[in-house]
Amino acid sequence: MSTRDDAYERLLAEWALGDYDNGENGCPNCGRCRLCKCDNGMHRCEKCNWVPELNDYAPVGLDD
Repeated sequence: MSTRDDAYERLLAEWALGDYDNGENGCPNCGRCRLCKCDNGMHRCEKCNWVPELNDYAPVGLDD
């Protein structure tokens, strides 16, 4: 396995969807109450892939 593959696998693991942690209003981008806490400590919407802490989409896709 190449270094690039290793780095991508680490990225996927760090952004894997964990337990639900919706906060008060759910996703600020789509409104769905399905925010998950990732291993990196950030939240990621299981519907639209939005990361509130980054105010942007996660660097990995929902299909990865």
